[in-house]
Amino acid sequence: MYEPPGLREVDRPLLVLLHGRGGTHDEWHPLLDLVDALADPPVVLMPDAPWLGGASFYVDSLYAGNGTGESGRPVETALAELIAATPELLRVSGRRDRRTIGGISMGGAGALRLALAHPELAASALALSPAVFVPEPPMESSIPAGGGYGLGTSLFDRRRYTDLSYPAALAAYPAHLPLKLFVASGDSEPAGPGRDGRALSLTDEGRALAEAAATTPGIEVEHRVFAGGHDWGCGARPSPPASPGSPPADRINSDKSHRSPVAVCPK
Repeated sequence: MYEPPGLREVDRPLLVLLHGRGGTHDEWHPLLDLVDALADPPVVLMPDAPWLGGASFYVDSLYAGNGTGESGRPVETALAELIAATPELLRVSGRRDRRTIGGISMGGAGALRLALAHPELAASALALSPAVFVPEPPMESSIPAGGGYGLGTSLFDRRRYTDLSYPAALAAYPAHLPLKLFVASGDSEPAGPGRDGRALSLTDEGRALAEAAATTPGIEVEHRVFAGGHDWGCGARPSPPASPGSPPADRINSDKSHRSPVAVCPK
């Protein structure tokens, strides 16, 4: 947890940041100076997710293990309960319009899942290079082998993955709880082969996510593609909404033919 220096009042905004696969909260430390520079700096909650070898994808895993490895845990439920309890634990507001949930890669997928499946938690979300693939992840990715989307003794269950994917969450999203969603990825994200032979890149998957979310009532989307790959690089310098509840600079309208705005950082 990080609290900007000199701030002692209650009702602070809350920013939850979820790290990528195999990472820790240390991933976010180089960016905390940006938090201090905000006009209304939030308290930052950066939980670690070491379960399933760091590949839990922040979901409630139903993987029972195979007798030798670790079984899955209800990570999504635990995080949702933690965020809901933060006003009792920290000097932060309990209002959803004072909360933002964000993450990168696996953490971007987790942030998206929490924001869509638990819309009462936050009014804005940041999905940075989110590891979301529709309808299925690349065969060579860590997602099928991690156990986050497992069921019983199977490390990966296709129906379970579909049930927890963003199309299902978007279809059930309550329009009366407005959400501002910022999606960003690099223009040279690595691609992996899908089961149908199609190359799957997080650049394309991020755009597909943004366009699908933009057609969902109640969700306002900003989508950007930055120069770089699946790392901080230039993507570490985007300017998403400065604090929970602030409006994004560019919006994707609800016209399905509209293409996402693209902002490219200088090389």
